[in-house]
Order: sequence, then C-alpha cells, then structure tokens
Amino acid sequence: CALRICSEPNDEDELEEVGPEPNEDDTEDSITVTETAAIDNFTIPWLKTMRCAAHTLQLAVWDFLKPKHIQALIVKARCLVRKLRIPSLRYMLKSRKLAIPQIDVTTRWSSTGIMIENLLKLEPTVKEFLDNKIIEANRLQPCFWESLKELSSTLEPAKIATTKLQTANITAGEFHEVWTKMKLSVRSQETGLAGLFVKCIENREKNLLLNEGLLMSIYADPRYKSILTVEQVSVARDEILVIAERLHRLTASATDIVQEGSVADIDDTCGDHDYMY
Repeated sequence: CALRICSEPNDEDELEEVGPEPNEDDTEDSITVTETAAIDNFTIPWLKTMRCAAHTLQLAVWDFLKPKHIQALIVKARCLVRKLRIPSLRYMLKSRKLAIPQIDVTTRWSSTGIMIENLLKLEPTVKEFLDNKIIEANRLQPCFWESLKELSSTLEPAKIATTKLQTANITAGEFHEVWTKMKLSVRSQETGLAGLFVKCIENREKNLLLNEGLLMSIYADPRYKSILTVEQVSVARDEILVIAERLHRLTASATDIVQEGSVADIDDTCGDHDYMY
C-alpha cells in the first residue's frame, strides 16, 4: 500500500521550521473536531430530534481523516505548502504566474481539501524545486504524490455533497439522495481510501436511518419512498399514525373549545337583549 510506505513516524518534526500562518480565513463550512463528541452525545429525553444533514456528513469525513497514515500524509502536504509560502518562493511562483497555495485551517477538512488541490496543481514546480535543492524534504517518499491524488479524489464527492446539502429548504428525501449518490461515487473509485471512507459513511448512515422523522419524510415523498425496506416502511407508517392521532385529538379539543365559546357568546347576547328590553 502506497500510504503505508509514506507514513513514517515523527512527520510533525517538519513543522518546527515555520510558525502558524497569520490572517488565514476560517470559514464555517465544516464542523470542528472538538465538537464531534459533544454532538454525538447530545440528547433531549422528551424530544425527538434529527441532526443537521451537512453536519452528519462532516462527522463522517472526520471519521475518515482520523487514521494516523492519513494524518501523516496531510502533515507532509501542509509542510510543503508552508515552505512554498515563504517570501522567496512566493516571488518565484508569482514570476511564473502560478497561484500561491493556500494553507489549511486544521479544524476545517474542506480547507484541507483545497490546500491539497492547490499543491497538486504545483506538482511539476515542486518537483523542480526539490531536484534543484530549493526546497528540502528528506522524508518525502516517491509515493507521496500518488497518495495525495488518491486522497483528493476520495474527498471530492464529499465536497460536492456538502455544497448541495447547504441548499435552503432541502427535504429529507433529497438529503438521502445526495447522501446515497456520494456513497456510490466514493465506492466506484475502488481504492483503499475509498473503501475506508465508505465504511465511515455507512456507520453514520445507520444512525440516520434509525430516526423516525427521516423515515417518515422519505416515506411521504413519492420520489424516494421505494428506497425504504419493509421494516422501515412499517416504522414510518406507525409513526405517521401516532402523529395523525395526536393531531385528531388536538383538533377535537380545539373544536370543543370553540363550540363552548360560541354557546357562551349566544347566551350572553340573549341575556343582554332581554335586559335592554
């Protein structure tokens, strides 16, 4: 496996040369790692809730990025980008009319994906800098670039799905469609990383399909109800009946209150009429 060859220990040592980048934009397009545990454990005993679709996807991506060999690959890419951003190399890139690669925000996976894409576009230039000793990266293995391309292509379906899930007024059925297409797109790549990501997606998917609200929404949408299993259809129908009974009781109670109020108004009117005459 190429990634196994690339994942030597102590990759973090390469980061000692460069401090944190100032003035980097921090966007709200993903959830932070430190928030995941709190969100997973958040419950309200008397209230049924459904997690935000976009956040659920971010959690699946973070599960995928946690393994050490993937983190080691990202650390190496980040180290290279930081070296390319020093003033002398910035000048060299600008003189060649090449874009300066963006450094990522470590708690935002989508910014890491953008950083990797930027670095891959500069692959020929970086190789030239390495050959000419302009950049030193002693522990950079030959498999590095292929591994980086594999990681970038694996994350691409998640990037597309995240954009779609940020659409206003997306229905539960549409969310499930985006989710399923993303999973199938990742699976079709048939790589080691893709297989790992599919497992992370399916683990999160199990929790989603245990939510009665999502099942009811999919069942009520004729475009997507056929994707439900027999058991899921049964759960959705039972929950819909429960809600229908509650609505019926509420409607009946409201009707009784209105009728009682109307009778009282008539009695008051009649009393006033007799009094006036």
